[in-house]
Amino acid sequence: MVTQQFCLWLAAIIFIILFIGYVFWYDHKEYIDESHWRILFEKAGLGKEIYNIKHDNDSWHFKGKNTCVGFSDQNVDCPYYENYCAGNNETYGSYEQQIAEIKVAIKNKGIHPDCPLIYEGGS
Repeated sequence: MVTQQFCLWLAAIIFIILFIGYVFWYDHKEYIDESHWRILFEKAGLGKEIYNIKHDNDSWHFKGKNTCVGFSDQNVDCPYYENYCAGNNETYGSYEQQIAEIKVAIKNKGIHPDCPLIYEGGS
């Protein structure tokens, strides 16, 4: 006979497994499918590359790799030791500045050449 305590332990174990799966395997990045982003990226001269660009809470990604270009609201203070900060290395910069630096990163095999950290594939 299965006890209530056993069922609670089993439910807790399943919950922990699902939580770990969510944290480690779920892609927490967002595509730039909103129209205002597309307009800005197209205005900057990006075409098919747009479909490979995502962002998370603090950086832009291209083809699944961190570009090292910081992502945030415009002109908010930026941790220059973690990301390349498009706003004169002090703020995240405007969206247009961030997009210009993403273009630099794409031309440099997906990693910004002035990245303060060493990412996979970076120089």
